[in-house]
Amino acid sequence: MRVDPREDKKMRTFSWGRETSTTGAGATRKRPRGIIVAKENGTAEANGAKSGFDGAAKPYLAPFSVAVRQLGLASTELPETITVSKDQLRGFLAAILSGVAIDPEWYLKRYPDIADAIANGVVTSAQVHFVEHGYIEGRAPGPVKVDEPWYLAQYPDIAESIEIGEIKSCQEHFDGHGRAEGRRPYAS
Repeated sequence: MRVDPREDKKMRTFSWGRETSTTGAGATRKRPRGIIVAKENGTAEANGAKSGFDGAAKPYLAPFSVAVRQLGLASTELPETITVSKDQLRGFLAAILSGVAIDPEWYLKRYPDIADAIANGVVTSAQVHFVEHGYIEGRAPGPVKVDEPWYLAQYPDIAESIEIGEIKSCQEHFDGHGRAEGRRPYAS
């Protein structure tokens, strides 16, 4: 997938929502359709549909057809090359990420800058931040438990690093480096 760095308005078919949000600096920005907006009362809203959040993970993956519509495509049969604007790519990712389970307590402890942004009204919730910015920034939606025996078997260099005292555990490696390196925490 190629992203069009020019963000040519003629090519952009990304659909913007009418709902706006005000940042702490007083600026107003539009929110793309398809993004889940977490409400203070513990519910979430996406395109008018509401779902409760009781703290339990409720994974949901939007259908591929929904995601590709954010790219301006009418079919799930993808052409060989796609040129999309930054906004289209963000809409595509938002359609997919909107169902990712976020651990808001963990997220705000791990990323205190986001807790500050919420307190200052810049962002409305951990969920909204992760979908709109956090994933692209490389932030994790919650903790991931590493299967230590599997990780050691897959990545012998980690066993060596633990043996010589560079790191204490597979979990420490994954949290500090492995996730960013694209290593898997367990067998899929």
